[in-house]
Amino acid sequence: MEDREFPQEIIDKFPQEEIDRIAAEMREEIEVKDRTHYFKKYESCFVGKKLVIWLIEKNYAETVEDAVQIGDFFMTKNIFHHVLRDHAFKNKNLYYRFEEHERNRGGSDTNDNWHNILEDRDGDLLTPEEQADVLSDISDWPQKNSALHDLFLDGHNRDTLNHCRPLNWVDPEADGVYDMIAIGGGAGGLVSSIGAAISGGKAAIIEKNIMGGDCLNTGCVPSKAFIKSAKVAHTVRHASQYGVEVSGEVKINFAKVMERMRKIRAEISEHDSVYKLIKKYGIDVYLGEAVFTDKKEISVNGKALQFSK
Repeated sequence: MEDREFPQEIIDKFPQEEIDRIAAEMREEIEVKDRTHYFKKYESCFVGKKLVIWLIEKNYAETVEDAVQIGDFFMTKNIFHHVLRDHAFKNKNLYYRFEEHERNRGGSDTNDNWHNILEDRDGDLLTPEEQADVLSDISDWPQKNSALHDLFLDGHNRDTLNHCRPLNWVDPEADGVYDMIAIGGGAGGLVSSIGAAISGGKAAIIEKNIMGGDCLNTGCVPSKAFIKSAKVAHTVRHASQYGVEVSGEVKINFAKVMERMRKIRAEISEHDSVYKLIKKYGIDVYLGEAVFTDKKEISVNGKALQFSK
């Protein structure tokens, strides 16, 4: 959900300590159970209307409107979310789930990130062989990816890797059959898995390299950044056609062009990040190489995943 603004009165009334206290009370008293809607089962969730009534009965809210606003505020504090993550809090029979009841969808098992490792190699270009050597104790990427490419380590690429290839990723434990599994975290895999998840399906995505695929890493985003730089250079060189006089030679600093591209790619990478897939869409993320073992089964990192699509 997008960031929302709240009255200062709400912000002052519910500091983080109070939010945590009330959230604990909610989890104790609000009925949480598996529910079904249009033959689709939603595990460990509660009904929005029930929380509205609870907030009023507990004197945290005076009116239904107050209760809805408070519930919405608590959602932005990651206390709970809509089961499909596509609704704000409403006084309706919609299903919501406490964050602590959300099952593990994958995550890093280390507090390290790409910014605090290999600091002495900043600005270096690491070959696949060097990556396999220097990353062996701090990242499982070389072991899980059979097709490594040269890696340039700078702040922008570290940002991209933090978003799209976190260190020492631990896959989720598969729980039942997936409605859909996307192989590859490029544009097609991202769109199809997100579409399945927001439609109520149980979705997973498998990526062996860097999330975002060709579009983010080597195709659409980099090429358009280069094309923009080329267009600017062309415009300046032909500025006289527009009555603008430019003295001196127009030169291309390719290192700066590349740096600009890496900066843009890093900024966009957040939209393709593994954590956004998990937190916003509820998608299970596996980082490794997928292998079909049956018509309805895929193996990744030694785990067997069953699927219907």
